[in-house]
Amino acid sequence: IKRDMKSVVKFMSMALVLVLGLGACNRDKADYTTGGDSDKDNIGYLAIGGLNATVMEDTENINSETRAGSVDINTFTVTIYDAAGAVVKEFLYGNMPAEPIALPGGVYKLTLKSGDMSAAAWESPVYSAEEEFVITRLQTTTISNIVCRLANIKVTVAYSADIIESLDANYTTMDVAIDSNSLTYAMSETRAGYFKPVAATNTLNLTLKCRYKGQDKDIVMTNTIP
Repeated sequence: IKRDMKSVVKFMSMALVLVLGLGACNRDKADYTTGGDSDKDNIGYLAIGGLNATVMEDTENINSETRAGSVDINTFTVTIYDAAGAVVKEFLYGNMPAEPIALPGGVYKLTLKSGDMSAAAWESPVYSAEEEFVITRLQTTTISNIVCRLANIKVTVAYSADIIESLDANYTTMDVAIDSNSLTYAMSETRAGYFKPVAATNTLNLTLKCRYKGQDKDIVMTNTIP
């Protein structure tokens, strides 16, 4: 029995993808005004009419030209935040304004996001990207390219052929949890589960419940994956 239990652990297979899109710019010693007599004069421009967005969908790079079966970047939400975190502009990528956007001088953040993130759900990837930029009086800041990456944690569970032969599928499940958010994978489950990160670093808590064919005793094992 000990040998079989070790075999179960050995052949438990899990793929974990955690990719977060990040962007930053240097805001140290930025001169946002370059002169001017009032706040009214302190206006610059953001040019994103030619923004080319791409999505790293797993290992495949999806171009911003929508293709059948791929994510539709035109439905992504573009949001511009000021330094205080307030939303100053928001629109769909497909409705990107062709003309430069007038903004008061300062530091801003542009985000591109495919949708809201569930705590734990099947086949619900969320792609996002963010980039900080600086607006300077009477100057035009251009953002030409941005790459969206998977923002939630993708988890799949699979078993080797000999384990499938040994275990009773009716009594075998893998529970995967991050914090209090969990999904239970049946032995035949092929879908990917997607989990919302709860911190800068996250830990998957695994609970395998199984039973060997022809037996009536359950085996429960736990493990963690940081």
